[in-house]
Amino acid sequence: MDAGDEFSLAVEQDGRGSVVRVMGELDLATAPQLRRCLMDLDGSSVTLDFSGVTFMDSGGIAVVAWAMKRARQDGSQLHIRAVQPAQMRVFELTGMAEELNLDGDH
Repeated sequence: MDAGDEFSLAVEQDGRGSVVRVMGELDLATAPQLRRCLMDLDGSSVTLDFSGVTFMDSGGIAVVAWAMKRARQDGSQLHIRAVQPAQMRVFELTGMAEELNLDGDH
């Protein structure tokens, strides 16, 4: 991984709940960190900001699918904003794009 692709998460609060800024490669190695972060938010509405995601593999897809299912069960909301074209293509190919709340630039 290049230094510019180092994975990190930043959590902020907005009027609708938590915003989790995902930066770097969201893959099998880093997806568990995002899952733990989302578990710590304990059922609040969450916006995942993908503007800093440089790569996503099946680990990233799995954690997003898990978060989507958990939000439905909890009666909360999961939004994803600023999805990069490569990640959008993955969501489209897996059929997840139709199921996700994809925000433009909220």
